[in-house]
Amino acid sequence: MLLFLLACKTDPAAECPYGDPPPSGAPDESTGVVVVGAGPAGLAAAWELEQAGTSYLLFEREDTVGGAAVWAGGNILFAGSPEQATAGVTDSPATLLAEWQEMTGGDPTAPWVQAWANNAVPDVHDWLAGMGLTFSLSEILPEGGSVPRIHRTDGEGQGIVDAIASELDSSRTHLGRELVGLVCDGGRVAGARWREGTTEGWTSADSVVMATGGFLRDLDRVREERPAWADVSLYQSSSPLADGAGLALIEAAGGATTHLGAVGLYAHGTPDYRQPGTDAELLLIDLSDTLWVDSSGARFLDESRVVSFEAGSTVAALSGGSAWILWDADVDLAIRDPLVE
Repeated sequence: MLLFLLACKTDPAAECPYGDPPPSGAPDESTGVVVVGAGPAGLAAAWELEQAGTSYLLFEREDTVGGAAVWAGGNILFAGSPEQATAGVTDSPATLLAEWQEMTGGDPTAPWVQAWANNAVPDVHDWLAGMGLTFSLSEILPEGGSVPRIHRTDGEGQGIVDAIASELDSSRTHLGRELVGLVCDGGRVAGARWREGTTEGWTSADSVVMATGGFLRDLDRVREERPAWADVSLYQSSSPLADGAGLALIEAAGGATTHLGAVGLYAHGTPDYRQPGTDAELLLIDLSDTLWVDSSGARFLDESRVVSFEAGSTVAALSGGSAWILWDADVDLAIRDPLVE
């Protein structure tokens, strides 16, 4: 989920380093804020704007709202939730932060980690619950944590989308409208050019929020951001919509990006035999009941931690960037198509 705000101080005499000059003629429409992308980030931004009484328009290139979330399982990590309390699980933001380094390899003092640990229950869980979304606590231990923290949303990713979208004024959402450029005027981003079917137009705005930019389907960019994966065979179970088009538009407009290398790699799939020569993946379920060995037959990983970024990075670093998985006849190992799921 990516969120960028493109706006700068107005300077009538300034050059326009940001995007395109205003098209000739009056804009097709004007608004306070243009929000690009109707996934959870864009829907949440639209919700905030409605609550603030700010005029806005929401652009989505697809024919439905949801973005990559409709391809996602809708699992969210919370520490200290009502569902944990009901299940008799004792947890807190402090406990999560104490385990963060071991769980993820990340820095528990990072501002976003601190904010999520301390505020996710009131700001995200309770916010979504107030819209009618329900959660169930998964028994799966997240990334090796001491207690269950993964919460499954009713309706998976689509459930999250439906909950937020139901709170919005649908007349402000333009489906099938693709952003083709950002407009600069007086030294600031002042609107957006778009295409809707065969019609092209532009909308003037005080600010533009780019709530789009997922790029996991652009494996060239992924490898550029993570050079250690340059020679690793990468396979896809992410949304087909995550093509990085939003990032390309931000960069073309002179926008800055950070933390693009914060990409997690799982080792939980195998090439889809039905689509040879492609990066399509089949997902393996219940891998913790298997034995993992490298190409020499040596065991190299604690299998209780296979559902983690640690496992993905470890496998990627092996000779050939792959591992062999062995299991007994009584292990119920399922193989699924993640995009059909």
